[in-house]
Amino acid sequence: MLFRSEKALEAEFGGLRRTLGGWEGRLVYWLGIAYVVFHLVVLNLHPIDPWVFRTFHVCIGSVIGFAIYGGRAADIQRIAWYDWAMMAASVAILAYIAVNLDDLLFRAGVLPTTWDLVVGATGTFMVLELTRRAAGLALPILAGVFIVYAFVGPWMPGVLHHNGISADVFFSYIYSMQGIHGITTDVSATYIILFIAFACFLNSSKAGDFFNDLSIALVGWARGGPAKVAVVSGVLFGTISGSAVGNVVASGMITIPMMRRVGYDRSTAAAIEATSSTGGQITPPIMGAGAFIMAEILGIPYTDIAVAAIIPTLLFYIACYVHCDLHARKNDLRGIPRDELPTILSVLRRGHLLLPIVLLIAMLLTGYSVFRAGSVGIAAAIVASWL
Repeated sequence: MLFRSEKALEAEFGGLRRTLGGWEGRLVYWLGIAYVVFHLVVLNLHPIDPWVFRTFHVCIGSVIGFAIYGGRAADIQRIAWYDWAMMAASVAILAYIAVNLDDLLFRAGVLPTTWDLVVGATGTFMVLELTRRAAGLALPILAGVFIVYAFVGPWMPGVLHHNGISADVFFSYIYSMQGIHGITTDVSATYIILFIAFACFLNSSKAGDFFNDLSIALVGWARGGPAKVAVVSGVLFGTISGSAVGNVVASGMITIPMMRRVGYDRSTAAAIEATSSTGGQITPPIMGAGAFIMAEILGIPYTDIAVAAIIPTLLFYIACYVHCDLHARKNDLRGIPRDELPTILSVLRRGHLLLPIVLLIAMLLTGYSVFRAGSVGIAAAIVASWL
């Protein structure tokens, strides 16, 4: 989910990403900063009502999303008028829920008003549209099928039949704490955004380059060394990245050419990098979004989930490493000459870049909340970048 370059975004998403300049670019830049700062303040210093907090996360995130992702190729260089309209609607929805919070908590999904219907339907549409822009058509179509089913149930046969639901009740319910602003949004507004910010600061401190260089120095010289570098870098990147695509982009641009150089064919090199990068989804302390959702639904500390993932992660990467060694032995594949590799000592001179991760893990294991540990990790990443 982290360490994303333009190539990573193009590989993972189907949207038309804008490159904004001028005042529009500055507006999105400062809005992004304010977005992250707001979350850090709420999570650490000044909690607010969960529904308002989650609505802010969705609506202001939508404002940023409609600015960054174009609806069509013709508007890729600028923010179109209809994007401004949807951005304004997002802010209006946030204001409506914040102002009418007490009444909404009483009547949501039970006694909706006309304005509840308008807000719920508009908010649902904008979530679907932003998903289409950022992730393609698959998810909106799937969600659309279920939305339609809510209204056509009375005409469906057999087990698919239900008594139906009115539009006002449906949309006021689906845009409440039981729907779009439910557990998944809660996880996104707390855990996920915190660790995305943490990894972005680490990326800016050149921790990614350090991970690649350390992996090369450790095992680049061994039999089938470049493949083993992909495995080791997969572990290192996995500690701070829950995105398989992000891991591939961060390390693959180095490891795949190295594997090709020593004799790996294209498909094998790509398969090794993709497999080792996928392990980042289960590598603690920062795993994929599924781990945060597991902790929230099961009602257990995220630290317990991370600790439970240690053994599966070790088994996964040991299996990858052994496979790379056996494949290299079978095909007589060598490593990179030592005189072409950086020394471990020279790489470890940048070892201070690991301090934010070490601090994050130490705080999690000593009982600090995930929010406090992640926030301190962000501050540590800033200090490490200065060093």
